Amino acid sequence: MVRKNSRILVPFSSFTDFLACTVKPCSEVFTWMSSGPYPSCNMHSARINYTPETEHAVNKAIQLHQQAVLTYDHLAATCATEEISMPGFCKFFRLCSQRHRELVEHWINFQTMRGGKLNVPEVKPLVQVNDLSKTDLEKIVVIALKTEKTVEQYLRELHKIARSKEDVAMSEYIEKKLILPQLHVIKMMVNHVNGLRVSGNEYLYDRTTMLPLAKKLHCEIIRREGSEYCEETREKKFHPHTSTGVAAFIYPF
Repeated sequence: MVRKNSRILVPFSSFTDFLACTVKPCSEVFTWMSSGPYPSCNMHSARINYTPETEHAVNKAIQLHQQAVLTYDHLAATCATEEISMPGFCKFFRLCSQRHRELVEHWINFQTMRGGKLNVPEVKPLVQVNDLSKTDLEKIVVIALKTEKTVEQYLRELHKIARSKEDVAMSEYIEKKLILPQLHVIKMMVNHVNGLRVSGNEYLYDRTTMLPLAKKLHCEIIRREGSEYCEETREKKFHPHTSTGVAAFIYPF
């Protein structure tokens, strides 16, 4: 033993001897880790009548909305290309993507409120997006319509699961908060598919219909988020029971 500067230095014959004296065996470390940070505490949970099947179904709903986000991002980017160049539809699809992002946050908050865990695998667009630039505008809008119908169909399936498990909270959440706005958005998409077909002029329909609609939706979203009103929405109010469904579209915001 050597004393130096009021400190005791103990020489070891090898580094292995040093580890043996200072480091706990791995078995002891694993036992300590498995016991948890508070082994003596019984943690409470907000999970009430929330089955694993329902939790998995909610995760699938989150995944579906994330897939819709990617799909609309690709549709917006396609409408901004030089081959198509439709700024009205481009802005509209970007708002559709933003809407589904808000719905993702709503479902994540619902999942954590019920005591569930977020578990979403790989997310891909709902359609093949490699050849979208070669597709005409009407087919692109039809893709958007099919996306919204897919979301509505899964909401009905999710509602059936909630009813079968007697999950009153989820059933009422879907019935009162999600189904009706989704149907209004589907009606909005149908109006644009048919309107684009009847007009016979994609350029005029984009400039005279989609650009004003995108501006109106954007201003109403800003108003909902608590910012200053846009000039067009300072005096005018939108009602969710109209065929355009402006209020239904911006409901998640």
